Amino acid sequence: MLEDHVPPFDSVIMLGDMNYRINGVIGAVTHAMSKNMFEVLQDNDQFLIENKIGRLPKLFKEGKIHFAPTYKVAKERDNYDVSARIPGWTDRILYYSKEDKHLE
Repeated sequence: MLEDHVPPFDSVIMLGDMNYRINGVIGAVTHAMSKNMFEVLQDNDQFLIENKIGRLPKLFKEGKIHFAPTYKVAKERDNYDVSARIPGWTDRILYYSKEDKHLE
């Protein structure tokens, strides 16, 4: 498994569209977003849940998230489309540091 192999580098940064969403119904999620209830939203973040139960490699860490989840922007409009998808922190930045230093 990936976590069994320590990279031969001092640091590794992985960027990606992980496409994880927030568990819940759109109304509850957007309400929590409007009240900046990021802790509640993060408790229901699919990526963090998968990581907590051990389905993701433990090698990488993620910094604190201090912003609201994002929506898909509606094509040819200047607004967000909440009809098809629940918002989420889909684009993630994960890191590994040999000295366990927090990379910013």
